[in-house]
Amino acid sequence: MTARSISSWAAFSWAIIGASACSSGTNASSHVGSNGNEVSSGDVPASGGDTADAAGAAVEDDAAEEAAASCQTGGLPTESYTPGIMMPGKPASGDSLAEGGAPGALTFILKSNEVGDAAAPPLEPYTNLFTLELLDATGQPVKDAMVTLPTDNQALGWPFSKNPWMPLHQHGSSIVPTITSNGDGTYAVSLYFFMPGLWQIYLVAQTASVTDSAEFSFCLQ
Repeated sequence: MTARSISSWAAFSWAIIGASACSSGTNASSHVGSNGNEVSSGDVPASGGDTADAAGAAVEDDAAEEAAASCQTGGLPTESYTPGIMMPGKPASGDSLAEGGAPGALTFILKSNEVGDAAAPPLEPYTNLFTLELLDATGQPVKDAMVTLPTDNQALGWPFSKNPWMPLHQHGSSIVPTITSNGDGTYAVSLYFFMPGLWQIYLVAQTASVTDSAEFSFCLQ
């Protein structure tokens, strides 16, 4: 699967706003902040200084733990999203889904995410726009890559009919993703998530000398 194995579960704060599944079941509520992180709140007084801050932090931690536990992963590796999450690339091939394997030359970084709640046609609400940064082996930005989310392509290491993909439901998104180069080593990746649960995102970056891949797996609430 990915270049690293993560056994713990984690709530994915990129978010489907207003989704009812994978909820914490506590008095805490949550929304997506401007930086793409989930912000939780509970029955905490608006005033009270340090006491209120401590109570709010406790509610947030409890909500995150319960939300993570309530989302089914089927034992598959998952990552916890934070801005700047980094994934070392792997050569894109039919065996790249297996654990281990040779390291690739590129590094994939999801620098930020914006959630659209009223996207223009033909897109629909809950379209997530990620900023992907690609770095080469020396840490320099890769400005000329062709970045794709392949489907039905065993040669590139992704045998499923959709990308992104829900492995426990065996279906993907209803809207084809788009990727646009910003010309500076970053790429705008637009994805649509229509329901909560475990999602896998498989990115492939091709240059004149290398074809590398990275898989991100997150639990959406």
